[in-house]
Amino acid sequence: MNLDLFNSLVMGIIAGGIINIYKDNLNKKRYIIDRNKVRRLCKLNISKIKVTDKKAKYSNSVEYFNNVIKDKLPYVSLDNFKRNIDDLIITEFETDSQESGSYEVNHNIITLLENDRNNSITHELFHLSSSVVNGKRVFSGFSQASNDFSIGRGINEGYTSLLDKRYFENDSSAYQLFQVIDILIEKIIGQEKMTKMYFEADLYGLIETLSKYCYEDTAYELIKDIDILHEKTINDVGSYSEEKNNDLQKTATRVTRILLSCYINYLKTSAYEGLISISELETLLLSFVNAFPLSYEDEKYSIKFYAPEILDELIEKNFSKNMDGSSIKMQNVSK
Repeated sequence: MNLDLFNSLVMGIIAGGIINIYKDNLNKKRYIIDRNKVRRLCKLNISKIKVTDKKAKYSNSVEYFNNVIKDKLPYVSLDNFKRNIDDLIITEFETDSQESGSYEVNHNIITLLENDRNNSITHELFHLSSSVVNGKRVFSGFSQASNDFSIGRGINEGYTSLLDKRYFENDSSAYQLFQVIDILIEKIIGQEKMTKMYFEADLYGLIETLSKYCYEDTAYELIKDIDILHEKTINDVGSYSEEKNNDLQKTATRVTRILLSCYINYLKTSAYEGLISISELETLLLSFVNAFPLSYEDEKYSIKFYAPEILDELIEKNFSKNMDGSSIKMQNVSK
């Protein structure tokens, strides 16, 4: 990677105040920890937290969640659920809140609207089931955070909402964009494998798998760009500006290019290994493109995702027509 491109990439990832994973060219593995190598698990002492525990009130909901997961996802680990559920505290917001619910990992507390009016408990129980604290580092689904570092919140909230919709028919409009992005990533990783990674809080494994079909730096860039989208579309309380919209459009374009490029390399690898035919490759690629989010709009932003010119460029780079123009031939796999 040339220096100009590297610097451009670094500046793009810094946008939005999100900590730059390439800062000072330090080894990324100092930041993204392999969850499977964690040895010591601990939790903060919650004995001094003044809350009214309403766990008994929601015991049926907790039991229902546990039964559904065991029935529909028998291949996932429930170790985190079992470890966290015993001393879980469930409380309710004392006043109306813009949040439907929250899960405080460090304190192991779920907070809901009164009587869970927005039916958020399953969403928060997914967070509980995929979270663990190791010293000062919090692992939660596809996110990791400490006092001075955070990565993966965008993909994690999207996948949590996707699972909640898939298995409990709850749909959060706030995270619909991220659900769609995560469905596309799932097509590369595999649904069962990605779900298992989520419950094991294995962001490292997800990045490692994506890196089979793109450069490792590109996989990190994708996760951080999704974080930027999350920060701007969910948490940004500032006013609209054309410059901010243009910056976010560049982020959306990068996400589009990375996802398309990764999936094309995934398909080419599968075809070379004899797992799919060329005609199946074409069908799967069309299905992937059709699943893409076309655009995102709210009161501050209007951005476009899928761009035909990006797909045309990647197809020209990776494929060539047969002599009769009937189908495609693969160029060498390249990241």
